[in-house]
Amino acid sequence: MKINIKRYFLPLAAVLFMVGCHEAVEPEAIDVNYSSFEETNPELYARYMQALREYKAGSHKAVFVTMTVPENGAATTHRTQHFTAIPDSVDFIVVNPVPAVLCQTLVDEIRKVHEKGTRVLFNIDLQTFENDWTQVLKADPTLSEDDALAYLGGRVGEQIALVDRWGYDGFIFTYTGKAVGSMQDEALAVYTARQEALFAPIRAWHEAHPSHALVFRGFTGAVTEANMPLLDECAYIILPTNDVKTLDEMSFSALTAVSVAGVPADRLIVTAQTTRPGDDKKEFGYTGMVDAFGDTVEAIEAWAGWVTLPSPGYTRAGLLIEDVQYDYYNPAKVWAKTREAIGIMNPSI
Repeated sequence: MKINIKRYFLPLAAVLFMVGCHEAVEPEAIDVNYSSFEETNPELYARYMQALREYKAGSHKAVFVTMTVPENGAATTHRTQHFTAIPDSVDFIVVNPVPAVLCQTLVDEIRKVHEKGTRVLFNIDLQTFENDWTQVLKADPTLSEDDALAYLGGRVGEQIALVDRWGYDGFIFTYTGKAVGSMQDEALAVYTARQEALFAPIRAWHEAHPSHALVFRGFTGAVTEANMPLLDECAYIILPTNDVKTLDEMSFSALTAVSVAGVPADRLIVTAQTTRPGDDKKEFGYTGMVDAFGDTVEAIEAWAGWVTLPSPGYTRAGLLIEDVQYDYYNPAKVWAKTREAIGIMNPSI
């Protein structure tokens, strides 16, 4: 069933416009109090929230956005650091990198966005633990491979503990690794053991938290056969496609990912970077394609369109927009490209 959220939204356009005029910076402690959407029309607000939850629970293209938040529990200083400021139709907000301490404002906002059916995740980059171990070993060459396995598993466990500590809805685990087929004998044995050390805490957590979201991001060819069942447990498989430049390259990336035996083909998400202010060289958020006017096509628009196209061997399940905070600043409206992508992929909302 298609949900038309706009029928709840439009009657309050004037109210939302007034709110938008005052969201550029954190509010100062002054006496003026602008009423919220919820306060001015609680009945319509409740129906709108219900429509959002029904839409997200139904069949649609998923939208992920990554964002940064203050470190070490520091207070927020701008609207781009608030979960509640993200467009309502976004399915998953991903904190990247994840701070060890989350400020209370954002802890409360995780619960608040649940009213919209939005879930808040964070990213665990497993490669960083491998890199850190290399430095630890340089400092103490007497450490053994058993020490390496204990270190890697412990680091993953520390990150996973943040889910319950701050109330996240799950996490993405990013793994680039190496092509399994490119290794043999001792190198493969070491690689397999280290991957198991990294994946085992994730598997155990998922078994104990089946209702939480678990998402894989990375190179599917790097996952050993023994760990492939974990990918099947993931809600989505995110392909890191920030460097892809054409539609054909994107399709090839998807086909390559699902050609690995055991990789689920019915839940693929691709990634797009946001453009950056002052990026005159167009290094961030652009494809290698040009439009009819000779302008370089932006990645968010291009890959949102790609997601809507049919494909025989896999399902184009949605889009992840990297560093969404850069999309906030726009003369016309905030989150302009993010909203455009949502409209392209899910035109019924």
